Amino acid sequence: MSRLRTTLLVLIPFSALLVACGDRAASRPHAPSTDWNHPAPVSLPLRIAPDLIVKRVRFGYLKNTPSGNEDFVATETLPAEEGINYGWIAEMETTRPSVRWQERLSLPSPEEDWGDAEDDEDVVISQDGRTALSAGNEVINAGRVQHMYWILGAGDPTGRYVMDVAIEGHPVAHFEFHLDHPVHEKPMLVRYPRRTGAMPGLRVARNEGVLVWK
Repeated sequence: MSRLRTTLLVLIPFSALLVACGDRAASRPHAPSTDWNHPAPVSLPLRIAPDLIVKRVRFGYLKNTPSGNEDFVATETLPAEEGINYGWIAEMETTRPSVRWQERLSLPSPEEDWGDAEDDEDVVISQDGRTALSAGNEVINAGRVQHMYWILGAGDPTGRYVMDVAIEGHPVAHFEFHLDHPVHEKPMLVRYPRRTGAMPGLRVARNEGVLVWK
């Protein structure tokens, strides 16, 4: 599987997920807030702190342009193409240089191959292969945080995906999106590396070596 992002309507109890994750103790985060496990409808803009307002969060993918740039395309249905890079963009008002995010991705069916994510100590994958938890710090650029972590790959399950996003421990987005058709493989000469883990620029907040959620 390539990197996947989804939003969850009914989240698995977090403690049960950590038990199911087996020996991935190095990446076990602290339990998130009750609001994270039972997300209510998010109303934005949301003032998280006196110096931090989250104005808008969008889900989408990056589309290559003829000029060689990448445009963000908001969507609820991903193109079934190998190498599609997808995730979310958050717009905010703040004087902070960076913010801490949390993400929970749920697949429509178990994924047999999570690629690099299986070896990424900053990602927790459930034993049933359907859910991935991650957290990190992202630098704010022009009032935006862009986190495009997952890449579609051949064999990724079709159906409804769910992704929940929190900023500084506060739920800010709940996305549901679809992959309606099997992913088309690229020809060998242009095939993307198969991976599902963090991109090279991923920065994860840590507290004495433990992944921190809140």
